[in-house]
Amino acid sequence: MEGMRPEGVEEWFQIPGLVWSDEGWEVAMARPLAKLSHRSCPWGGHLIRFSVKHLVINNAPEKTGNVLVRPEVRAAYHDRIPLTGTRMCLEKVVQPGEAVLRGLTSTKLMRLCVVLFGEMSGRKTCCFHDAQSPVSMHQKIRRDYPCEGDSALAFWQEDRAHEGLFALRPMEKSLAKTFDLSAVLRLPEDKFASWATFQFRTLLTVAHKTVEWMFNRPGVERLRALDQNFYVILQIQSFGRGFPLIPSGESDAIVTIDAGAKLGYPHWKRFESDKFRMPEYIKCFLGIMGLEVDTYDHLDSRKLVPYQCVMRRSDWEMAKPRFLEVFRLAKTAYRRCNGGTVAPGIQEAEAARKIPDVELGQEDVRHRTGRADPWVIRKTFLDVHEGPENGGRPERRPRTTKF
Repeated sequence: MEGMRPEGVEEWFQIPGLVWSDEGWEVAMARPLAKLSHRSCPWGGHLIRFSVKHLVINNAPEKTGNVLVRPEVRAAYHDRIPLTGTRMCLEKVVQPGEAVLRGLTSTKLMRLCVVLFGEMSGRKTCCFHDAQSPVSMHQKIRRDYPCEGDSALAFWQEDRAHEGLFALRPMEKSLAKTFDLSAVLRLPEDKFASWATFQFRTLLTVAHKTVEWMFNRPGVERLRALDQNFYVILQIQSFGRGFPLIPSGESDAIVTIDAGAKLGYPHWKRFESDKFRMPEYIKCFLGIMGLEVDTYDHLDSRKLVPYQCVMRRSDWEMAKPRFLEVFRLAKTAYRRCNGGTVAPGIQEAEAARKIPDVELGQEDVRHRTGRADPWVIRKTFLDVHEGPENGGRPERRPRTTKF
């Protein structure tokens, strides 16, 4: 086996030729709207790839990178907006856009894959979902990668040699609502049932109909809307005179305010950390108040700048009234401690500010332009201006809702 298997969308695209390029692939069957290809896998086993052209998605979001729904959102609303032939539940959320789901699948497409790439190929075990054996699948989404408007979902099993990638790319603007799709799956053995030509015709027909139904099924528009509102991005600014404060006991307080006595928070100290990170600050502040919530510094496989964090919106709406009441005291204590009229502010940001990617795969450049890129981007350091070292406000702020 050469190398390690990819666990994330970016890792798939860093291996040349796996997703969109035809170079290195052998075509098993080509139909007008779908194609089945295969090749040896660079890290062991065999890869199969379904390519679907001109996939029409009715009422696709204007930002086409949002066409795929996050795995944890699909699981959260599965009872109300089910995916026919599938049962799923959420095992854990790693970060927004990355989760482990456990489920059962019994669709015609999966049953055909079981027969063609499992039983008939002579394997003792099958790497596809089935209706009897629940499978835990780690899933990780990435939006607007490698190019603006693209979206992809990487998936893998932690305890088995099974992984794959599901990628969507919008076609020209003149062909609105139309996408290309590439689905790559790894088989554990370097074998392929090349003899099954007649069955491949049926497989491609079923594959095209399945993905077309999946992206246009009843309730999927509602599911995308719920996905876009599932999380909230919080942002802090205006603390250039030291880290913001958190409630404390009397013994380690650096400032005491009488206004906080009524709520039980008269004593305050600075938040302590080697570098300011918004997720740690909010989690610490709410924890002192007795509110246990999850905060994140990643969204859809992208790391946010240090002065932003992500929370599940339902958690924020639950905590917000009490938090804002106590945070006003934190602002008063900050002014008392430092003098002046400036104090930190917390906002709901309309957009996430993400740390830029260092590297873009060359395969995508060739796919989009039809030629190799004239320069080579190598792994190196990238200086990203994040404001003051203590995480002060950005030079250009996104639209926000201020409290």
